[in-house]
Amino acid sequence: PQIAYEGGRVIAEFQAYLSDLDPDLIGDSIPRFHDLRMRLEQFDSSLEIARRERLSEAKDWIEFSQKHSAGYLKMIEESGTDDIPIRLTHSDTKFNNILFNKHGEATCLIDLVTVMKGYSWFDFGDALRTCASTAPEDERDESKIGFRLDAYEGFARGFVQHSESFLSNEERGMLHR
Repeated sequence: PQIAYEGGRVIAEFQAYLSDLDPDLIGDSIPRFHDLRMRLEQFDSSLEIARRERLSEAKDWIEFSQKHSAGYLKMIEESGTDDIPIRLTHSDTKFNNILFNKHGEATCLIDLVTVMKGYSWFDFGDALRTCASTAPEDERDESKIGFRLDAYEGFARGFVQHSESFLSNEERGMLHR
């Protein structure tokens, strides 16, 4: 939880440093990277050509994705306003892109090639895929994959405490949906 807190802190501080920079000054290093509508179209297209046995294996995950896609789209639609502005985000906040010192304190983010326009909540959620997971992001054995609530709570505490200077209440509300 303390390492997770430190990760949340350093990601919030990174966004704070960039909060007064016009996001339009930075081009997208990966065009349409955050385009959820395009990603859902790609998902649907892949389902159309997938092998029957593959669809059967992934049935629960496919249903989960389809069930929640409307909620994700709603979050996007609610963003991009004065209350939830487009910001500069790291866009690859996995924990192996954070440098820690020997005392477990996060010192900085690395791998800045993906810094581009996005929403603060993108980096928040993206960090949790490595911070709060009980397994590496490429784990194939589903029985090893879980979610560490203590890491989530530590990360959220670090991020929220260190983003108070620039995040709106509406943005903070997007973090815990």
